[in-house]
Amino acid sequence: MQIVTVIVDALTPLAVAGLGVFFARASRRIEQVQWARKQSWWDDSMAGLFATPAAGLDDIQAAYDELAERFRADLYVTRQTQPLLATQP
Repeated sequence: MQIVTVIVDALTPLAVAGLGVFFARASRRIEQVQWARKQSWWDDSMAGLFATPAAGLDDIQAAYDELAERFRADLYVTRQTQPLLATQP
């Protein structure tokens, strides 16, 4: 009877730690999914860029350029020579 008590006492902290890790990973994944759904730049045309394997480096570069432009527009990042937001004179 005492052996069972010792085993249960030893396994309880391990079980609590294991559940903590499980819930932390699950909540982090849920947070990432919710964040991804809020991105206005992600739409069906972006998903199409990644739906099929890229045929070559040109396709990979085109997908990267499109994604980078949408990131810049979403974050209001401008290039020095080409600002994304036009200013009124």
